Amino acid sequence: MERIQKFQCFAAEKIQERQIALDSKGYGRLSIGTAGVVMLFVFCPMSIVAVACPYWTLSAEVQGHSMTAKASLWDVSTSAEIGGVSSDSEVGMCGDEMQGFDDCGKIDAIRFFVITALLSSLASAVCLMAVFLPFLKPTDAMRRKATIAGISLAAVVLLLSFLSACVASSVNIQDGYNLNGPGFAFLVLQIFFAISAIALAVWELKQKSTSSRAAEGNCQEDKKEQSQVAQDVPPTLLSVGGKPQDRDLKTDDVAKNVDAAKVGGLAAIVAAVVGVESAVAPEAAEAATNEATIQLESPRPEQQCAFACPGM
Repeated sequence: MERIQKFQCFAAEKIQERQIALDSKGYGRLSIGTAGVVMLFVFCPMSIVAVACPYWTLSAEVQGHSMTAKASLWDVSTSAEIGGVSSDSEVGMCGDEMQGFDDCGKIDAIRFFVITALLSSLASAVCLMAVFLPFLKPTDAMRRKATIAGISLAAVVLLLSFLSACVASSVNIQDGYNLNGPGFAFLVLQIFFAISAIALAVWELKQKSTSSRAAEGNCQEDKKEQSQVAQDVPPTLLSVGGKPQDRDLKTDDVAKNVDAAKVGGLAAIVAAVVGVESAVAPEAAEAATNEATIQLESPRPEQQCAFACPGM
């Protein structure tokens, strides 16, 4: 187990190093490139062999004479050796020479499936390699769409290959024919290769979506932390001109202190005046009293009384 874990760690480190080198050159993800290469291999040679090569083979010996036959989706070739002399013959599959063959409908279905799988594998490889190669310089949205298109086409290849294998296994050419030709072998192999390509591309999409979600979650957490910090910081009073208002407050306090000092000085002056007046008041009062006493004691003229007392 320890060796397996060490090997996994070593492989992961190597893959990461290779991915960093590819990123520096502008290439896409390594898994997408690998999936594209796999689909190219599915196209050529697998799909081409599945279209052109024999599916059924026959080998028999009759009375010391050997006979071999091969049947593909397009023709049936027979080779016989009699007395050291070999003779070869070839007839078209579902042609006029095979009037008694009843599975021509299945053969036509297999032809349609394998040819469509051939074209779909090529299109899938093109989409995936376009995502990986840096020449087109696609955006992230285009990369995602092209990756999904490549996965979809690879899934079509998988489905058509599976249907072709199922239909081919139900075809009965003649007694003695076995379904072990290279065409059928490659047809089965391309099913597994298509599955591997789909798995790589889907894994990469899931990794990218998981990383994007994690990035969005981190951004939301950062925004929450910033808002919390903004709420915790006490508000500061700012003036209209952008300067702190504490300077204006200090200026107002100085002005108030100056006004208070002025008022205090006026109050002191008033108090001094009042004190002087209070000091002079007794002497003035005494002088007024003496003057009033002198006027009372002096005789009053009658004219004054007449004016003062008109009723007399």
